[in-house]
Amino acid sequence: NLSGAAPNLTILPANTTVCYGQQVTLTANNASTYNWSGGVVNGVPFTPLATSTYTVTGTSISGATSTASITITVNPLPSITASVNPTSICSGDSVIFSVSGATNYVWSGGVNENIPFYPSASTTYTVTGTDVNGCTNSNTVSVTVLPAPTIIAFASPPVVCKNKPTTLFALGASSLQWSGGMQSGIAFTPSSTATYTVTGTDATGCSNTSIVEVKVVENVPISISNPFPTMCL
Repeated sequence: NLSGAAPNLTILPANTTVCYGQQVTLTANNASTYNWSGGVVNGVPFTPLATSTYTVTGTSISGATSTASITITVNPLPSITASVNPTSICSGDSVIFSVSGATNYVWSGGVNENIPFYPSASTTYTVTGTDVNGCTNSNTVSVTVLPAPTIIAFASPPVVCKNKPTTLFALGASSLQWSGGMQSGIAFTPSSTATYTVTGTDATGCSNTSIVEVKVVENVPISISNPFPTMCL
């Protein structure tokens, strides 16, 4: 502007709405130099912390000045609240994730809120929520997956003559429950070949099972490893 008239200032962008944390670039035109309020530098990106009005004074080469203003609206980020129930499970159990604070959500790990989900291992999941203003925020929630105990079960002997006793044993958990009313370490006489299931529960409340077969025969098979085989009478 070489005349003495005040410059006809324009500001780009004309209207600005951002989410908290986003950058804005304000550029005034039609003057020689520009002096912005709020520490803004013409054409340089900055991050507004709150809704504010910024004023620029433009000076032409002749020294004539004029001002223009623009309001930047800063929308807050949504406050995302995420939870999981329960937070600690045994392997193979399910959990339910819940989330609030926005209108649309995207979970990591294939999670969908309010639908049973089966974590395979202890994991931290992230949910990103977007509100009606298009602003996004995220939160995390962790699930601890406890391993099932390893139950070792066996019968001694595993093959018996009819009307002869055997004894069931199990290791690997603090609580052991056998099918058929059997008890570990207590001899019983099976009437026929059968399988017995033991359920073990550890201190964390997680459980697992193991199966033992006891064979009842008329004659105990002779094997090379048994030089003194017992014959059923």
